[in-house]
Amino acid sequence: MRQRDKDGRNSGYSIFELLVTVSLVSLVGILVTKAAMEFTRLVGNEERRARNITELSRAITTLNKELNSAYSLSPYIVPLNYSLLDCRKKIDITPFSITFIASYDDNLSSGRANLWVGYQYNPLDKVLYRGEVILPIDSCTLPSTSPLHSSLLFPIVASVEQIKSPVGNLEPVFQQIADKAVLVSLQSKQIAFSELLPVVDQFQAVLTLGR
Repeated sequence: MRQRDKDGRNSGYSIFELLVTVSLVSLVGILVTKAAMEFTRLVGNEERRARNITELSRAITTLNKELNSAYSLSPYIVPLNYSLLDCRKKIDITPFSITFIASYDDNLSSGRANLWVGYQYNPLDKVLYRGEVILPIDSCTLPSTSPLHSSLLFPIVASVEQIKSPVGNLEPVFQQIADKAVLVSLQSKQIAFSELLPVVDQFQAVLTLGR
């Protein structure tokens, strides 16, 4: 309510002016809060995008290193005749999976360890999985349990999708394009500013079988 001063003039604010002031202050507060929440959302989206790109890049790099050792086993144990031990025929590629024998340095006296490695993409949950089975050092014989068995698979990259060709067809995730070359195609699709305008980062890499 307005009050009159000693000169008879109105002083203070009317109830209407107070309500308008409070409403304006509340509106500014709401706008500032919404802006802060939107900024936090955008930062979170960008962090998820960066993390997803890093995980997918790391997975493809690891797959490439493993494929480099997959063409044949190395002759580290004497007197085994590794010229007769060629595991090239053990490489199996489908549009959604790849399995092969990889050779590793196990830091033991033998110098090498062999793994039956498998990568599998699940288009339903949009996750890339990896599994492995330990093999004898001197054999290419595969056990009955595949590294793609559900009990052996673990996720290495989530929220990845197949790439669409220019005509709209889905590209195979794994595709052998030459005797010693495999094309891997995946993309990361993350929400940025709007769900209607996602950011797509495509990864297509030609990986080499053996050195």
